[in-house]
Amino acid sequence: MTQRYEHTETRRKRRGALISCAALFLLAGCSSTVDGKATFSADGSGRGGGPGLTVPTATSPNGSPSDAPSSDAPSSTASSSDAPSSAAPSRTARPTPKPKPKPKLKAKIHGWQPVGHQVRRIAYDAPPNWKVASADTIIGFEDSHGPQTAMSAASQYRSDFCKPHDGSSRAGAGVAAARGSNLSAAAHAAARDWGRAAYEDGVKHATMKIGRSKPLRIAGVHAVEVVANVTAPHPAKCGAPRGMVIAVAISGVRSAGIFIVYADLDVKSAAPTKVLNEMVGSVRPIP
Repeated sequence: MTQRYEHTETRRKRRGALISCAALFLLAGCSSTVDGKATFSADGSGRGGGPGLTVPTATSPNGSPSDAPSSDAPSSTASSSDAPSSAAPSRTARPTPKPKPKPKLKAKIHGWQPVGHQVRRIAYDAPPNWKVASADTIIGFEDSHGPQTAMSAASQYRSDFCKPHDGSSRAGAGVAAARGSNLSAAAHAAARDWGRAAYEDGVKHATMKIGRSKPLRIAGVHAVEVVANVTAPHPAKCGAPRGMVIAVAISGVRSAGIFIVYADLDVKSAAPTKVLNEMVGSVRPIP
């Protein structure tokens, strides 16, 4: 049976061992391990890089390079009269230009919260009553074998509403990596995997229907939307009798990515379908 999880660099909200970097590398982007803990970053690149370092050449006590010939080595030295009268011109170091700050991400829907994935270069807006996770947070579903789905640039609706289960939520959204270059196949696979992990696995007599691929044009960029609906006549505690997953695969500036939103339906505390559609409508590439 799968369960929701929420994982950051330093902690995870469910009991158990930390999710391994290898398990999440293809799902949401993972970097390396530090002191045995998997580290993640907002852009999926990790913390292992940095600006190049200039290493000074080692010098001997007299100020010459340490690998220069020793003083007792033979050498031919020109007399002072043969030396050039003018000194060699000196070079002036130019200051390194500072990188231009990236423009702040703005919401497309007034009053909503802009959320962006800096590697996939995909953004969307989250409603004001949704909780936007930190940049280094990954959410998804896992079973006894490990994570089944994962995404970052995440937001959640009514997070932790079910106290017996850490990481619970009535709805969630985020951005994940796309499988392959075929956007239709990638969106279909994402809708199927999230529908199965969120609502079908471990639930008796659950059925899932996946709709046809719907081509979209978002800010001049090709995209594909696929919707999966799952019916669960006998949901688990705090579960819902019906759930929906919307996956939008979009060609990013650097690489393709998928916006995903899953939501419980047919319960009093469910997120309104209109709001979910507005979130999908806010998906856009980051220039």
